[in-house]
Amino acid sequence: MENVRWWNAAPASLAPMLGYGIAAGAAWMRLRHGFIFSPWDLLVWAALAQLLLASWPSSVDWRLSVRSWPLLLAALAAVWYHYAHGLAGG
Repeated sequence: MENVRWWNAAPASLAPMLGYGIAAGAAWMRLRHGFIFSPWDLLVWAALAQLLLASWPSSVDWRLSVRSWPLLLAALAAVWYHYAHGLAGG
């Protein structure tokens, strides 16, 4: 990928992981009022299984995401600052 730079490598490479949030949201919407099995569930759970299997980034995606190490350092520094200065509310 020629257009991947340090600032967009992780978001572009790890975007498939958004599938985990979609699957969790779909499962929560289906189960929030209790579970009562219906034939529709077979289709829903089969689709969610495919989504979960396809959501893991490839090894090439993981290697590309390493280019965003400055973003990781900034995120770690922000988390440290948040907890070190008592902004966590505790």
